[in-house]
Amino acid sequence: GHPITCTAVSGDRRWLATADVGADPLIIIWDSYSGIPVRTFYNNLGQGIVGVAMSQDARYLATIGCQVPQVVSVWDWTNERETPVQSVALNPDYGIQTYITFSHNDSSLLASNSDDQVIFYKWTAKGLSVCTTPVSDRDFNKSVGLLSQTVFLPDGSNHWALTGTSEGCAVVWETSGLYHNR
Repeated sequence: GHPITCTAVSGDRRWLATADVGADPLIIIWDSYSGIPVRTFYNNLGQGIVGVAMSQDARYLATIGCQVPQVVSVWDWTNERETPVQSVALNPDYGIQTYITFSHNDSSLLASNSDDQVIFYKWTAKGLSVCTTPVSDRDFNKSVGLLSQTVFLPDGSNHWALTGTSEGCAVVWETSGLYHNR
């Protein structure tokens, strides 16, 4: 086994991804029906992975590296490539990103967050675009607290995302215009 730091599961619960940090980090894709590992990534993982997500169709993985600057990568685990499809190094000013997720309806859209920063991503064959959206107490005229996790709402439009906070707030994002002209 390996000391697992994060996990993700496909929408149909068939595929499980586990990842770790350390000297020889791994990402392992498991067939949850049989319990057998079907794919292992050994390379291009830096010091390891602190966040992993699997697209709804189970074709893609998104990972957040633990090194600074952090690297967000999208992998097509169903092909034989040992390298990510796309990667981007994050500005350290964004904080340590600890959670990442795909949109339910569009695997080219992702979101991640740290305690105080949400980042939205769109990836294509040309690259991985990043859109940051700061959150402050002034925006809400009250204490927002620390950000926990961001999810895309499964309304079919990809226009909305929601972030929960430690103060019990829910920050709603209108995301349809975030990716244009970037």
